[in-house]
Amino acid sequence: MDAKSILAGHPLFSAIPAARMGALIASQKTCRFKAGTYVWRSGERVQKICVVVEGLLQASMPLHSGRHSTVELFNRGDAVGCLTYLRKAGALCDLRAVVNSVIACFPSTLAFESEPPESKWAISVARSIALRFEKQIRLRAISFEPSRRKVPAILLWLHESTGSTIPLTQAVLATIAGLSEETVCRTLSLLKDKGLVAVSRGVVRIPNPSALERFVENH
Repeated sequence: MDAKSILAGHPLFSAIPAARMGALIASQKTCRFKAGTYVWRSGERVQKICVVVEGLLQASMPLHSGRHSTVELFNRGDAVGCLTYLRKAGALCDLRAVVNSVIACFPSTLAFESEPPESKWAISVARSIALRFEKQIRLRAISFEPSRRKVPAILLWLHESTGSTIPLTQAVLATIAGLSEETVCRTLSLLKDKGLVAVSRGVVRIPNPSALERFVENH
C-alpha cells in the first residue's frame, strides 16, 4: 500500500486540499519497528502523524505495579499522533509495536498548519477523533472484564479491523490482555473446545463471530 492510497482511504486525510495532500505524500517516511520496540515514550513531544501500514501498535500507560495498562490498539489503516500533536504537550502514553510493524509517518505541521482549516477538513478531524474515542472507551471497558470474557472480547475487537482471520500469537494476546500466557492458553482451549475459535501457529480464526459474541454476553 503506497502513501497516496493510505491518505486517500483514511477519513482523517480524505478532506485535505489537493495541494496539501501532494506535500504530505512527498514528505512521507516509511519506518519499520520490530516487535517490542517503541515508536515513542510517554512525555515525548510528537511532531508526526503515523499511519499503520502493517502490524499492530499498542498505546499503554505504566501502572504502579510496574506493568502497563493498554489504552488503545492501532491496526492497519489507523492514524496515531494527531491528538498528541494538537495538545501541544508530551505524549500521554508509550507507543510500541506489538508485532513487527510498518508505519508511514507524515509531519504534523503539514497536516494542521499549512493553511487555515476548512470546514470540511474540521468536520473530518472531528469525526475521526470521535471514532477514536469510541474505540478507546470500548477497549478500556474490556480491560476490566474477567479473564474468561476479556480474551474473547479482545478477539472480537480485533475482528472488526482484521476480519475473521487474526494474525496473533498467544504471547501477543497475553500482552494485549495483560494476562499470563497460561491464562490465555486455557481460555483459548475452552473457546476451541466450544468451536468458537480455531487456533494455529500465529493465527486465530473466528468461524462464527455471532456465536462468540453470545459467549461473551452470557459469561
